[in-house]
Amino acid sequence: MKKLVAVCTIAFTILGCNDMKKNEIRESQVLPLAASPIGNNDSVKGVSAPFTAYMNDQLLVAGGCNFPGLPPSQGGKKQYYKEIYAYTPKENVWRQIGSLPNELAYGASVVYGDEWICLGGNNNEGSFGSVYVIRMHNGECNISSLPDLPAAMDNFAAVESGKKLYVAGGNSDGMARNSVYVLDLEKQDGWERIADFPGATRIQPQLLRGMNGTVLLLGGFQGGSVTEAPVLPTTVYCYDPVSVSWTEKNSLPLSSVNGEPLAMVGGFGVNINDSTLLIGGGVDRVIFTEALDAERQISLAREKGETIRVDSLIAAKKSYLTHPVEWYAFNSDIYILHLKSNEWEYAGTFPQSARAGAGAAMQGQTLYVVDGELKPGVRTDEVNAIRFDF
Repeated sequence: MKKLVAVCTIAFTILGCNDMKKNEIRESQVLPLAASPIGNNDSVKGVSAPFTAYMNDQLLVAGGCNFPGLPPSQGGKKQYYKEIYAYTPKENVWRQIGSLPNELAYGASVVYGDEWICLGGNNNEGSFGSVYVIRMHNGECNISSLPDLPAAMDNFAAVESGKKLYVAGGNSDGMARNSVYVLDLEKQDGWERIADFPGATRIQPQLLRGMNGTVLLLGGFQGGSVTEAPVLPTTVYCYDPVSVSWTEKNSLPLSSVNGEPLAMVGGFGVNINDSTLLIGGGVDRVIFTEALDAERQISLAREKGETIRVDSLIAAKKSYLTHPVEWYAFNSDIYILHLKSNEWEYAGTFPQSARAGAGAAMQGQTLYVVDGELKPGVRTDEVNAIRFDF
């Protein structure tokens, strides 16, 4: 790691976050790394929604999914992977160190000491409640298990705080829920359901470690229907294990592009230290909401007899997956939340972070962004290190 830090220090022109202007691209802080090999073949490169972590001086990536044949706009079938790869910064190379017991994506993972804990996820057969513990030994990985999740879960979030492992949101047994569970990592005697988080359900949220054993929940979405509008919550909630309750902590920061709150759907969140966290990536709030709400808007237009609008909405729905990457306007802003002051700080605009479902991990002052979607159904195998001056 020391060699990478030295290289980054030379390669990057570091400017304090307070000196940055809104929507100012900071290419000089980005170091491209060796492309990720996971899921690569002759027709496609890169995956979305892999398990990702930084542990034992290595960047670890496992699982993920992509469309190796036809793209989804042409009816392509999603393929899932189980390989585990490790990237060593000083060598700038990837190598396979093992495989998960199942092909998986859309799970969650945390690092606890020298253990990488990978939870849940799904594949073409369904969702899983498995909890795998990965430990490194002589350059290879050994896999054991913790108690299964209380339900088969996917598109949820997990975090370790105060030696407790929390999971929240996503789909449980196929349904979006507000449920929250905790596992004592010292006793390991099973999962306990605690207070549900308030408000809308949240698919693809983020859980992050707060101060003094608390947990923060942000982002995600509640899908709509023909009769109900979708919801992309803006509230950041905080769970306090002492009071056993959720309270409002903050709101999501505003996009430097359109002034709307960040969606934080398919985005990433990482803890920098005990009092600071970082978020980025994910879809555009306006464009994604319109896509989720298409069926309801078509139904409303039909009820009003607005035939021209109905035709326009149907055409827009059919063409949603066919636009160029730029049209989807995935979020490239990165923000830092200072927990002591409860204030967001804009850290810059990074096109390399404009991904949905990217893997992300923090090591010191360096954020690693791995793979992810450039647009719905289209992945990248790019891996970038983004250096900050905290």
